[in-house]
Amino acid sequence: MKLRGLKQAQIRPGTIVLVRVDWNVPIGPDGQVDRIEDYKIQRCTPTLEWLLKRKARLILATHLGRPQGKPDKRFVLHPVKRRGQYLLGRPIHYIHDVRKDAVMKALDHTYPFGIVLVENLRFYPGEEKNDRAFARELASCAQVYVNNAFGVSHRAHASVEAITHVLPSYAGRLLEEEVHHLDQALHHVRHPYVVLMGGAKIRGKIDLVKQLSSRADTMALGGGIATTVLGCNGKEVGRSLSEHREADMCVLVKSQQRKKHFLLPTDVVVANDLKSKKTQIRSIDHIQSNDIIGDLGPSSTRTIIEEIKKAKMIVWNGPMGYTENPAFDVASRKIAQGVARSKAYSLAGGGESVSLLVRYGVVNKLSFVSTGGGAMLEYLEGRKLPGVEALRTR
Repeated sequence: MKLRGLKQAQIRPGTIVLVRVDWNVPIGPDGQVDRIEDYKIQRCTPTLEWLLKRKARLILATHLGRPQGKPDKRFVLHPVKRRGQYLLGRPIHYIHDVRKDAVMKALDHTYPFGIVLVENLRFYPGEEKNDRAFARELASCAQVYVNNAFGVSHRAHASVEAITHVLPSYAGRLLEEEVHHLDQALHHVRHPYVVLMGGAKIRGKIDLVKQLSSRADTMALGGGIATTVLGCNGKEVGRSLSEHREADMCVLVKSQQRKKHFLLPTDVVVANDLKSKKTQIRSIDHIQSNDIIGDLGPSSTRTIIEEIKKAKMIVWNGPMGYTENPAFDVASRKIAQGVARSKAYSLAGGGESVSLLVRYGVVNKLSFVSTGGGAMLEYLEGRKLPGVEALRTR
């Protein structure tokens, strides 16, 4: 089933469109959105520009952080509003409210074709409860709803799912792109198919590893997933990040290892502290009890790059090391450069992965970079995302 897209929407001059955007990006200590962290805001702008060219009046809605259903000054939207209007090249009027009278007053203030950003949606308990009454409140000023926030489309929240029962609803251009490219990885596999799986988050990735490993010709593990599997295989991993109790992951990988080409590290970069600049390269068979594994070693990195050179499809989620420390940033950087040079269809996603690709200057050299973290993973697991399913053409 296809998504209902913008081409099917009735957008005339003056149409008031409520757009769900995902501007949940890190805010720096200076209270600003760093240009390296504004990728999700950048990717949203083509949809907004498309609507503005048709002289629509826009109400933007987003969340920021996890304020637990009540106002929290740490998560007011001034930083994302400033970045959004800079990227759009148009003023955005931000109001600390979502009620109809306040929104209509702001729309009148920005007449005829202005943009209003309403308050952080997660300041209201009805948002995460998928409350129909809260959805009706959000929708009360609008004539059309557009979901351009793939990153939250795995959540059954009021601004994502309930609102589609209140207004004529359509997928924004970014949401359509996300679904199209993830469908490529899920349903149109090209071989050799290489999956790169890293990052610190281990729990919740079992189904993803099961789904991707059943299709992949090579699955290369780094980060906390690699150290967890190494520990399960009886290897010493010292004080490294590891979830030895993730028995399901260990059983899964061991069963797949008999059939598939799993690449586990053969050498690693270690230190006594993840913030240390003093590191050593060790064979995986010579890890000491006080070591902390922070990155893949040069031999393991070269092996992965050789697999990348042969690939026709690459999916990457999560850095291969503790990239916050430049001493543990080498493998991820070299692998990113290898993926960027590859002629394979390449798909990457997840917050940390996107930041790295932007920082390395290769984000535009991959076939597609997803703005979703959890949403991307759940889609690739084959799950139905509430925000996407609500926009399917029946």
